[in-house]
Amino acid sequence: MNEISVDKLGRLTEKLYIKGDRKSELWLGPPGIGKSDVVRQLAMRLAEINGKKFVEYNDDIAFEILNEPDKYFVLVDLRLTEVEPSDLIGIPRDLDGAVAYKPLLWARVLNKCAGILFLDELTNVQRPDVLSISYKLLLDRKAGFVPFHKDVLVIAAGNTPEHSAIANQLPAPSINRVRVFYVKPPRLEDWKDYMDRTYGDQWDKRVYAFLTKYTKFFLMQPQDVETLKQFATPRTWTMLATISKELSTDELEYVAIATVGEEAGAHFTAFCRIKVPDLEQIIMNPSLFGTLDEDAKYFVSVELSNKLTELIRKKDFKTFDKKYYNLMNYLLNNDKEFLVLSVFMMNYKDRVEFGKWLLMNVKRYQEFIKLFRETAKLKGILEKE
Repeated sequence: MNEISVDKLGRLTEKLYIKGDRKSELWLGPPGIGKSDVVRQLAMRLAEINGKKFVEYNDDIAFEILNEPDKYFVLVDLRLTEVEPSDLIGIPRDLDGAVAYKPLLWARVLNKCAGILFLDELTNVQRPDVLSISYKLLLDRKAGFVPFHKDVLVIAAGNTPEHSAIANQLPAPSINRVRVFYVKPPRLEDWKDYMDRTYGDQWDKRVYAFLTKYTKFFLMQPQDVETLKQFATPRTWTMLATISKELSTDELEYVAIATVGEEAGAHFTAFCRIKVPDLEQIIMNPSLFGTLDEDAKYFVSVELSNKLTELIRKKDFKTFDKKYYNLMNYLLNNDKEFLVLSVFMMNYKDRVEFGKWLLMNVKRYQEFIKLFRETAKLKGILEKE
């Protein structure tokens, strides 16, 4: 099976749309890998490219959109397991002895506006009537008798039977009329870049440090396709990373297990309970770093990354040279992986600024530059650096 990463699929779909291709797509893959988020990001980018205002549809703003339809690029997100047939084709009404369907507001909006109709959980729909109408939306680009605007793209998403006990096979004629992409989970580096783009500094970098060491916890499919036990996915790590800094250690244990599952949550909580020397002590005596156990080294790397980021944003490279050089040099010669982790924990913009400064002082920092370039190549992100 030829799989594509969800981020790459978003970029590919964007390229096809810009070239004028509006063929409907079906994205299939495991739960929790970011399909919905990428569709939303895609809609936001297409709105910007086309000079339109991005809006996520709700009935409260429908008439505002319809008053100026050329102004907007609309994302309509429908979870098909939660709808009735009338939610998709309209409400039947008597009209001079005949039945006519009164069109739905969201359908009227997509009749007038550019946008994306996202049909989530298509393969999990258990009602044949809802499923057949969903095919019409996907294949015919119509809601009842209301056709969609020529610049509307319809994307459906679902799970395969190996990932969902209720996933259905789809009719061969329907499959043959859409593009079908099999989506693979993002890499940890892709997830980290997404977190930086979406949340800036408002997420817990300890999660990234933890997953760098315990990569097996990044995506843990449940042993059974039906379960009441939580499990770790990029989606659930995102949920945890956006709240974990605000919790006490005791609170974190409950929330972590409830969010990413018992095994991953317990390990992450234990990781966060590590006691380490104050970073200032290690800066004064870098050899202290070598006495720490491995988990403590990961934890110190998080603190070091935060301090370096602060200096970079202040453009205070004199302090870096005076205060942090010895520790960085110690790591270069003794614990390279933690030097790398401290730098690559920064967001892309801060890494670039740091890299520019190193290049300005290339004679002193030649070995640093070489290490970071080699790492970027190994991580598959050299083109970004």
